[in-house]
Amino acid sequence: MSVDWSRILSKAERVMETPNVKKKVNEMVDNIMLGRVDVFGKDAPKTPEDAAFKLIEVLHKTIKSCIGDDYANGKLSELAYDALYELDCGKPYRIGDKYYITVYFNSDLHRDSIVPEKYDGIDNIAALLNNGYSANDVVFGIWGKHNGESAHIMSLMFRDGANFMQQSIVDFMGNYASEYNVTKIELSDEYGVRTD
Repeated sequence: MSVDWSRILSKAERVMETPNVKKKVNEMVDNIMLGRVDVFGKDAPKTPEDAAFKLIEVLHKTIKSCIGDDYANGKLSELAYDALYELDCGKPYRIGDKYYITVYFNSDLHRDSIVPEKYDGIDNIAALLNNGYSANDVVFGIWGKHNGESAHIMSLMFRDGANFMQQSIVDFMGNYASEYNVTKIELSDEYGVRTD
C-alpha cells in the first residue's frame, strides 16, 4: 500500500482555508493571546502577558543598574529603586490583528514637597527620575522619609534623567523582541518620547 502524502497535504491545506476552520483557528489564537486558555510546553506561543513580565524583569535590571551617588547626573538611590520596584501589567487586549498589554508602576508615585507650604510635590516620581528636571530655585526643607527618619535637605537645581524607561525598551527590543513577537513598545507621554 502506498500513501500519496502530497494529495493528503493538499486536501488538508484546502480545509484549513475554509471560513469555518479559519474562524476556529482565530478564536483559539484569541483565547491563547488574551489569556483565556493556558498553553504549556517548550513550543507554546509567547503571549502578551509573557512579554509584559519579561519587560518588567528588564525594567528591574535597568533601574537597578542606575543606582549610584551622582544624583545630579541621573543616578538613583536605593530608596528611589524601592519606589520604582512595584510593576505590574493589565489584561491583554486586541485591536485589529494585533495584541496589546499595558505595563505600569503599581505603587503610589506621588511625593510630597520638602516645602509643602510653597509647593504641591510631584505626582509621578518615576517620570521625574526617568526624565530629569531643571528647577528655578534651590529649596530647603524637611524630608520625612529620608533613610527612615526626617532629614533637613536641599533640593537639586538640576537633575539628568536616568532614562531607564528608554534603555529598558532598547534592551528588550534588542534581546527579546523576536522571542516574544513584540513589534513595538510605546511609552506614555509622561515618560518622554522614545527615539530609535
